[in-house]
Amino acid sequence: SDANHDSLSTGAKLFNDAILLWGRVEALVFISDELACGALCEAQRKRISIPYETAIIGLGGLDVSSVFYPRLTTIGIPYEQLGEIAGGKLVRLLQQNEISSETSFIPVEVKLLQRDSA
Repeated sequence: SDANHDSLSTGAKLFNDAILLWGRVEALVFISDELACGALCEAQRKRISIPYETAIIGLGGLDVSSVFYPRLTTIGIPYEQLGEIAGGKLVRLLQQNEISSETSFIPVEVKLLQRDSA
């Protein structure tokens, strides 16, 4: 899709910007797997060895992270569980007669999916 392509090209641009700004970069952590995969592509184009020259890590644990080369190290986010929690909270709020300003913390487990890029 165009959104994925934009994210990949943005990741490549961010990788280039980091190299231009800081020179040698030991590690880059991206806010999404798509951005990190774009950086992986750009690193290969520039013949920068991942993870030996620069480590790259993504966030999300999306399927795309396991098929790029090198396979992307990422932090897996339980999106389905987050959606179920948010949906349940929304239903309970809609069933209440008054709006509560109470905040709560609901822990969810994230997993480091250690692969080849870091």
